[in-house]
Amino acid sequence: MTRCPRIVVVGLLLTMVVFDACSGRRAQLAERLDSTDAELRADQEALRKELASQHLRQQLLAERLRQAEEELVRLRAQMLVAGERPEGLGRRSSGASTPSQAATGGSAAASKATTTVDPAALYEKARAHFGERQYGPALELFAQIVTEAPKSAQADNAQYWIGECHYGEGRFRRALQAFGQVLAYKKTEKDDDAQLKIARCHLALGEKDQAIAAFQGLLQTFPNSEYVGAARRELRYLEGP
Repeated sequence: MTRCPRIVVVGLLLTMVVFDACSGRRAQLAERLDSTDAELRADQEALRKELASQHLRQQLLAERLRQAEEELVRLRAQMLVAGERPEGLGRRSSGASTPSQAATGGSAAASKATTTVDPAALYEKARAHFGERQYGPALELFAQIVTEAPKSAQADNAQYWIGECHYGEGRFRRALQAFGQVLAYKKTEKDDDAQLKIARCHLALGEKDQAIAAFQGLLQTFPNSEYVGAARRELRYLEGP
């Protein structure tokens, strides 16, 4: 074999070696890409399942809280009507209107209010309806107090129970608005109650971040509230380990 054909043969052999090496690298890269893609898909699926699990936990918690709160509110209403326990006993004394004043009709502020309705009588009747879970009639009477006797001693409490009526019927967005309006009253003992229910409305609506912020707001604004313990427990659950 002459020198020129030998050079050609050597060149062909080198080309084949380089081609085989490139093919091998491409195969390795393709294998690594497939492996990375599979891992990424697995991570995405795990994340999707975790998010779904968290959403389910929030829904279950919201429903459990709603049922417990509804039962508690119903029992409180029944006790108030029966005269067993004035609501707000042992809580802050600010001179604001309270359900116990409304139930007895002994509020001086109510007598000064310029109105043709008897807000104390309406309030007592509305609470009786609520105690029987008759949210529609109760809502109408509470709304009548707020509309026709806005300066009465029962107005702020009536506004709060408007929120409870919506909450009891599962209208959480309307309940959220109603509870927010309670905070506009300068003198009320229902402010921390309303703040708690604002957080629980957000929770029921699946708005976790807003619920956490509302619970934290209760701790910061009402550090002496009877609901501090409940807010902390629910925050621990929502924020996780």
